[in-house]
Amino acid sequence: MLRGYLLVLTSAVGFGINPLLATAAYRAGVDVPTVLFYRFAVAALVLWGLCVGRGLVRPLPRRALAGLGVAGFAYVLQAATYFYAVQQISAGLAALLLYLYPCLVALVTALAARVVPSRGVVLSLVLSFAGIGLALGRVTGAGSLSGVLAGVATALCYTAYVLLTDHLGATVPPLLASAWVCTLATGFIVVATAATGTFAPALAMRSPWAVAGVGLVGGALAIATFFAGVAAVGATQASIVSTVEPIISVVLS
Repeated sequence: MLRGYLLVLTSAVGFGINPLLATAAYRAGVDVPTVLFYRFAVAALVLWGLCVGRGLVRPLPRRALAGLGVAGFAYVLQAATYFYAVQQISAGLAALLLYLYPCLVALVTALAARVVPSRGVVLSLVLSFAGIGLALGRVTGAGSLSGVLAGVATALCYTAYVLLTDHLGATVPPLLASAWVCTLATGFIVVATAATGTFAPALAMRSPWAVAGVGLVGGALAIATFFAGVAAVGATQASIVSTVEPIISVVLS
């Protein structure tokens, strides 16, 4: 359990730094599709390398691959709405809106299992939600309504992703699942940007260090450690522990 919580905390640090790196890339002229592409592409390369090194590569059943595909698509939507929100509102506010998702994860989990959450879970959710409300009152840069709505959409997409992560953790090793999710997400982004004429990977050269940071820190490190953490402690507990991310984003921004 301790290892699981430490993994989730590590992922929260990576995710908390991610919007700041993305903001630096945007200011240099890199667009959202390019940042998204390199985030998942770099992460996929790193994670597959680790999987090969640890001997984790193996065929997966069709059902597991289908679940990973849905998880990858949900993550692309989450990342796209999140990075759009960071463009329209402050990085701190975007992170705080994202962290409506622990309450949603706990609610859906309880409804699916037809159980009442424990007092500890309820108290943790109340405290985290109250903290988000207090912090929202202090964070500037509300920006446009579309940015705020994108932040809420991010929370909904991430709720779906976390629940799928929890389900897949029982059948697929976390590192291998992370590699598949990033690979499939990269494919979704390439198809979508090619269809809309927005695929411009060369833009990354305007801020290569920020783009590389998004892929390594906000991609490979954060995604892999969160997958492993959810597998160890469960979706609800991992969601609550990861609420340290807004603290990191707000302080650094």
